[in-house]
Amino acid sequence: MHEKQLLPWETQLGDIGETEIKSRLQRFSTVTKIERDVGIDFYCELIINGIPAIPFYVQAKSSQHFDSKHGCSIKKDSICYWLSKPYPVYVIFYDEPNDTCYWKSIEEDRYQLTEKIFKDDSKSTYIQFSTSNILERSNNNQEFRRKLEQDYNSLLLFKGNPQFIGRSYVKKVPETPRTTDEYIRIKETARASLYSLIFHHIQTKEFDAAIKYSEGVAVFDNSHYNHFAWLGYLYKEKKEIEKARLNFKKAIDICKRDDKWEKKLINEIIKRLESEINDLSEK
Repeated sequence: MHEKQLLPWETQLGDIGETEIKSRLQRFSTVTKIERDVGIDFYCELIINGIPAIPFYVQAKSSQHFDSKHGCSIKKDSICYWLSKPYPVYVIFYDEPNDTCYWKSIEEDRYQLTEKIFKDDSKSTYIQFSTSNILERSNNNQEFRRKLEQDYNSLLLFKGNPQFIGRSYVKKVPETPRTTDEYIRIKETARASLYSLIFHHIQTKEFDAAIKYSEGVAVFDNSHYNHFAWLGYLYKEKKEIEKARLNFKKAIDICKRDDKWEKKLINEIIKRLESEINDLSEK
């Protein structure tokens, strides 16, 4: 006869907490349990007008993890993992004695948490929950919904991909970058987006539109040779020889200043651009 193993109360409480949290989330979102516990318990999608829309993650905690100040120590590795996720992460803890679920946005404290992580060599850091952030047992949860949409836009801003804010016809402009890194990533996104439009107009032989977008990139980015080279080719196509020559020369100057490229490759590009300038002289 096998002896039955005792099930620790902490384990039972963890299961109860997950069940309570899941049941409340399901009132306004789809909830999928992540079976392999790697620091995230649920993948969710906020339901908007009957359609699963904004994704987010949830890490469930229960009362035994928290102190009297509604705070706890979290492993720095876990925080780094949460901050690396493609969608906002929320830590939700179930306070069993009061039958209440409190939530905390990780995205809201991204930069403060990042600073804490690198402040010292400790393995964990303390985070505190606001007792006003309650996950209700209802379909409402307007504060959580509002925060999720805000965090989603904040995460896009962090990635350098800001979007217009709101779902109505008239939307708000995106927030401004908060750090130099965000500013650089936004510029790269803008450059990539304009490059896509430039190539589209080149393929459709709408050269005036391609020139307009190339010149637009050149206004805020004079560190990449590509758009100046394209302007050279485009003006050459339009037989505007002096403008073509000027932009080919700008592209060559940028290539010569760039010491990050492999020497052989950059020399081949310069040689090709110089050939284009020589070709212009013969026209």
